Amino acid sequence: MKKLGMILLILTLLVTACGNKDTNKEVDNGSSQDNSKNSTETQDEVAQNKEDGSEDTAKEETEKEDTQKEELQKHENIKISVEEAFDMYLDKYPNTKINEIEFELEDDHYEYEIEGYDGNKEYELKINANSGEILEEDEDTEDEEQGELKRDDLGNVDKYLKEALADAGDGFWLDEYELKVKSNYTKFDIEVKNDKGDKIKYKYDFNSGELLKKE
Repeated sequence: MKKLGMILLILTLLVTACGNKDTNKEVDNGSSQDNSKNSTETQDEVAQNKEDGSEDTAKEETEKEDTQKEELQKHENIKISVEEAFDMYLDKYPNTKINEIEFELEDDHYEYEIEGYDGNKEYELKINANSGEILEEDEDTEDEEQGELKRDDLGNVDKYLKEALADAGDGFWLDEYELKVKSNYTKFDIEVKNDKGDKIKYKYDFNSGELLKKE
């Protein structure tokens, strides 16, 4: 009987040990499968993130290119030269002297703002550079205005603009400029920008052509 009991006990222990081994194997297999699944999911997520990032980058580049094309198109659509704007002002206000011309990008168009004076008043005329439409005209009491811009000198405007844009490099376009007679010289300020919002400013002595400052 004792021998029989011992045999039964040994058999019971063997069966239990085998059962535990199978259970552990199943747990290990399950854990391996879970780890493999998690690894696959992680790789898929990384791949998806890279794909999303590439799409975002491509979208940003496309938007930048579109913005640049739009701004350059506005400049290409300019129909009124600075000389023609000068003449339009004098047609409106004859017998006056022009001492300031501004040119800037306003939403969907460029515009000129020309100021002049006579012995009594100051005059201002705003002109749509893309259509030639007069946008605004104004008169005010003269306040010690001085100097005069000559039409024959306006050919240098394009010369300095091309010089500034060539220096700025690809991707920059003209944002605005100001030509104004000062007490001792005529200043010509140019500002160019790109689709990132970067701006470069150039300050010239308009008469001598000297670049006084770049920032």
